[in-house]
Amino acid sequence: MRLSARLSEIYGISRRNAKKYITEGRVNLNSRAVRKDIEVAGDENPLLEIKQTEQIYDTDSFIISIKNDVIFYYKPPFMHSERHTPEDPISISDLVPNTHRLISRLDHETDGVLAAVGNKVDIKDVNKIYIAIVENRFPDRLYMDNAIDAAKRRKVKVLDIKGINPVIFTCRMFFKGFSVVSAELKHANRHQLRAYLSHSGFPIVGDKLYGGREFPRLMLHCEYTSVNNNEETSKRSDNFLDYFSNHI
Repeated sequence: MRLSARLSEIYGISRRNAKKYITEGRVNLNSRAVRKDIEVAGDENPLLEIKQTEQIYDTDSFIISIKNDVIFYYKPPFMHSERHTPEDPISISDLVPNTHRLISRLDHETDGVLAAVGNKVDIKDVNKIYIAIVENRFPDRLYMDNAIDAAKRRKVKVLDIKGINPVIFTCRMFFKGFSVVSAELKHANRHQLRAYLSHSGFPIVGDKLYGGREFPRLMLHCEYTSVNNNEETSKRSDNFLDYFSNHI
């Protein structure tokens, strides 16, 4: 086993970040600093030097509602759904009790509703609605079910074959040269909405990775989530639209 794999296993970090910490000289094995991703036994316990700052937060301020065994959270923009490294700021996953698990993720700049369900809950039905803002006039309705190739880490590719997670896009309004688009789906691949909209010629405003217009943030908001007939709607949709109006 490689040292980076052992670090990933112990600390719950990616192999990529583990290798970075190794080259920075922040990993100690048998009381000695190690700077190479060497082979190690699977039972060794390397120590990672972590620079953590005290984080004070109010868990309840992120909770929208609790319905049966589903906790609905509001994730602000520029907050991770899950911690990527031990040194990251607070993430939504840090707020979820051990009795529950997050069932979806939102990109760092995306805000909106996230759900955590009880560990013993069998998920039978999930529905989501997102709001995105794109340039130019979007079609009244667009159905896409292309497969997604997520082999590349940062950017996914839309394929010309049928996938298993269809999305229905609807144009809600057109103003000042921009369209407010809703996207309804059950399950999504990573970056699916961003890649779909870019592929159709309407990248999301602020989406630098997929060719969107320069903007302070990615204009994508999860407005609605339902899990096993427990549903919640974001109370921040108007704030999302107001933010855009105030910055164009």
